[in-house]
Amino acid sequence: MLSKGSPVLAGQDVIIRHCATKELLSADTRYNYVSDFGGEYEICGNTNTVHGKIGVLGGEFSGRRTAETNVKPEMNQNIFAFVTAYDPSAAVDDRNLPPPLTPEGLIQKVLSILRARSKVSE
Repeated sequence: MLSKGSPVLAGQDVIIRHCATKELLSADTRYNYVSDFGGEYEICGNTNTVHGKIGVLGGEFSGRRTAETNVKPEMNQNIFAFVTAYDPSAAVDDRNLPPPLTPEGLIQKVLSILRARSKVSE
């Protein structure tokens, strides 16, 4: 909570909290799978904390903690980092993407799909 509104630097540890449940996002390395993007982990809302408490009152008195700060430190499953490319050439976007779809273009696409499906069923 002390960093709320501050910029997040690449490679810096961050903890992400789900607003509705107040649970931290968690990724456990035991639950992994391979997708089109490479190896990935399943993410869920689960606050993992270590056993034992940390000094809260002294931290609040010195301004390092607030009443919103967790009493127990988070475990590695709750700590993420935004990692960018180590090689600057990997940041060049050379994909050949279609232009953004407009509302009119979306309607035309839906109509063309409906026309194609109705011809198949005839």
